[in-house]
Amino acid sequence: MIDIIAIIASSFFDMFLIIIYYSKMFSERKKPVSNVMFYSGFILVEILINIYYELIFNSMDESMSAIRTLITILFSLFTLYMLTLYYSVHIAHRLFVIISFQFYCNIGEFFVFKTIDSYLSSSGTDIVLDDYIFNLLSKIVCFFMIIITILIVKRNNTNYTIPYSILIISTPIISILTIIALSFSESISFAFHIIRFVSIIGLLIFNITNFYLLDHIILTKELRFKEQTLTRQIDYQAEKYDLIRESYRDTRRIIHDTKTHYMYIRGAIERHEYDSLINYIDKQIDTLDNKSIRVNSGNLAIDSLVSSYIQIAEHDGIPFETKIRITPKEIDIDNYDMCVILGNLLENSINASRKISSVADRHILLEAYTTATNFILHISNSINASDEPKLKKEINDSFSPDVLNHGYGIENVKNIVAKYPAGVFSYFIEKGEYNSIIIIPNLENTDLI
Repeated sequence: MIDIIAIIASSFFDMFLIIIYYSKMFSERKKPVSNVMFYSGFILVEILINIYYELIFNSMDESMSAIRTLITILFSLFTLYMLTLYYSVHIAHRLFVIISFQFYCNIGEFFVFKTIDSYLSSSGTDIVLDDYIFNLLSKIVCFFMIIITILIVKRNNTNYTIPYSILIISTPIISILTIIALSFSESISFAFHIIRFVSIIGLLIFNITNFYLLDHIILTKELRFKEQTLTRQIDYQAEKYDLIRESYRDTRRIIHDTKTHYMYIRGAIERHEYDSLINYIDKQIDTLDNKSIRVNSGNLAIDSLVSSYIQIAEHDGIPFETKIRITPKEIDIDNYDMCVILGNLLENSINASRKISSVADRHILLEAYTTATNFILHISNSINASDEPKLKKEINDSFSPDVLNHGYGIENVKNIVAKYPAGVFSYFIEKGEYNSIIIIPNLENTDLI
């Protein structure tokens, strides 16, 4: 009975190790895969492994140990590879994960068997340990190495703090030491064997529970951080959208007031009041300079936001150059989405330029073009030389699964561009300037492609 329970416990712990390793090393699993299908696959693999050991592995002659070991490793790698099909990931990444997992399992078994066997041989004791102790102990050693790997992979995640790392590492270490202490006890009573067995199973459950509890805490912190950041982003975008509406109202007011101005000018000319007319016109020019839209492309979002940021740049002593040649009807982008794109990219450009002490070295360039099939946006800005290595690292890291370390402004732009079929968003540093390029096709003209 103990052997059967030990096999079941070992199988479940083995399944637990694979699931946590895959979940941390891969991205989310494929959408069509349901929970039932997902866990059924892992259970089926554990059943096949146990069948293999009972019917094939144990039936092989001891003289064929090398062949038996090779077949076992190949069979294990095959089952591990099949389980990676639940995830969308590059083949090289699949191979690294399954080979590293198999390596950790083999190292765990080798460490446990060699260490304990050497100790028993040198101590001269009559202690004989059950096979399940070797098996479960080796899996906890494997679990320890998996945790180390996960912490290395997640080292840039600010939520994986040192206290968290120490706490999650200490669990398997304490478990290993406890199992070793229980295993080398001189007691041979049946009651002690039962207590030891229950204690070891309890330690396995404790390792699983502790890992998921700590992981849930990290996930909760990440979700709370995302929620706070996204809330700030929504407020920010709402502010920019309000800016567009206000600019539109200002434009309508200017148009409405123009008739009144023309009537006053006409009356002043008829009365030959030229001096007062000149003063009046100068005053209205100043008013228009303060309220006017600097960019008049015909696209409300572009005109309002770019004009607003030009004023901000001028206030901060940042030269802002625009090259806009667009046909508004060729832009197949929602105004709100355009606000997200321009608001985030121009805000980043302004902030980066402010860090440059020399005004002569500051520069922002915005280029926007439309073709028969595409809307193309290019924004470049000078960056502080000391910030360049850090920014290059962030650009490289932004292609990793760990999105928490990167600006949610850029992440929002990515998400917006991804909404549009065949939309492209790229960013890079060249000659001391940070460049962002967005290409969004006009779906109405796809027949021209």
